[in-house]
Amino acid sequence: MKKGDKVEKLFVFASDRNKTSAFKFCRSALTEDLKTVYNGHLLAFTNVTVDLRTGEQLPHDKKHFLTSAIPVPYEKNSDCPEEFRQFVIDAYGEEYLPLIRALTSMYLDPTSPNGYFTHIIGPSGSGKGTLLRFWQSMFAEENVRSLNSFKELGNPEGRHQHLHQFPML
Repeated sequence: MKKGDKVEKLFVFASDRNKTSAFKFCRSALTEDLKTVYNGHLLAFTNVTVDLRTGEQLPHDKKHFLTSAIPVPYEKNSDCPEEFRQFVIDAYGEEYLPLIRALTSMYLDPTSPNGYFTHIIGPSGSGKGTLLRFWQSMFAEENVRSLNSFKELGNPEGRHQHLHQFPML
């Protein structure tokens, strides 16, 4: 490039190739390899983290990258609390106890292959809200979604937005 009587060489460092290379370096140096961070089989409680594949109890560890925990201590092979059992029997009937236990298990176990969500219909004061609040209490608020209409699930994008990575709908 000529400026007056002097000739200056112009160096262009911001070529597309150089920018791409710099961004790739930053990504590799500053981020955790997300392919190695798989924690969908881990469920944190107040006292331990449970590996749902094996039932093994692990101490809490920041390397698990868990951002929420069920706010009660884990007790292996414990019975259904009598208060909850009685609530289900009073509100829904004893015949629905196995179904509600299965649904609760489905929500707790992210490795569960069930592709279902719960839709409860009934009169006001019948226990719908109590059961839903119980399920919601097991998850951090950012892991819970609600729908205004089933139309929101009417296309692939809507299903992905509402169902992907959210254990509680």
